[in-house]
Amino acid sequence: MADAHKLPLRYSCPDLLPSTGTLHHIRRPADVFRECARVLEGRGEAWMYEFSHDAPRAEVGRTAREFKRPILCLKLVAAQALP
Repeated sequence: MADAHKLPLRYSCPDLLPSTGTLHHIRRPADVFRECARVLEGRGEAWMYEFSHDAPRAEVGRTAREFKRPILCLKLVAAQALP
């Protein structure tokens, strides 16, 4: 967990930035997207994805296949947003 405006990640570090129910809370979304682009830059096929813990199963499965990640990985990330 970190401030989305200043991620504690170096340039070209992650290949996936999952977000769970965050974007509608951000006051300066353009700044956040610039920061996401900074840390994803140079990764070739890198993604930022916003989803919710209650996303339909078909969407989670489709996303897991598209990002080449296990469904369990996406579900665990989404579960972090639960109270």
